[in-house]
Amino acid sequence: MPDDRGNHRKLLPAQLEEIVCHIKANIKEGETEEDVNVDIEIPPHILRNISDNNRKRKADNPSDCHCCKVHVSEAVPGEASGDVEGDRLAKLEEYCNWSLKQVESDSWRKALQVANQVAMEQFLELNTTLQHPKVVADLMVKNKVPPGIALQFVSNIKRFLREEEKS
Repeated sequence: MPDDRGNHRKLLPAQLEEIVCHIKANIKEGETEEDVNVDIEIPPHILRNISDNNRKRKADNPSDCHCCKVHVSEAVPGEASGDVEGDRLAKLEEYCNWSLKQVESDSWRKALQVANQVAMEQFLELNTTLQHPKVVADLMVKNKVPPGIALQFVSNIKRFLREEEKS
């Protein structure tokens, strides 16, 4: 999550939960979770908490800086890599179309279309996405995909494959 200077900060699960609770608490009457605009300003107390945790983490581990980080695969150990067979572009297009059919909200569909476009432009075929979900999600967020949509894009591939296998 970028701060006011554009520096990205690591979010802890508790901080994400607090942001989700804040969003849910501000849902207007008659709105559903799908209708909520998640492009909101995060409350200052949550931002302070994120900055404080980041400073503490850096103090505890000075080698944990941007210049020292290397992105590594976050594939689940023991899980077969290369699960997706066939034409890579065709499978990516099938997945993108499938993901759009999973939501009814126009705002979510619009955000998913941005994610799909980034995937196409960056040649993010499904095997690579399965093997490197964090790298793909981070890349999508850097390309203006909302974080929740980026996470959906990388996490729903297995469900897509299971459903495709059944049919």
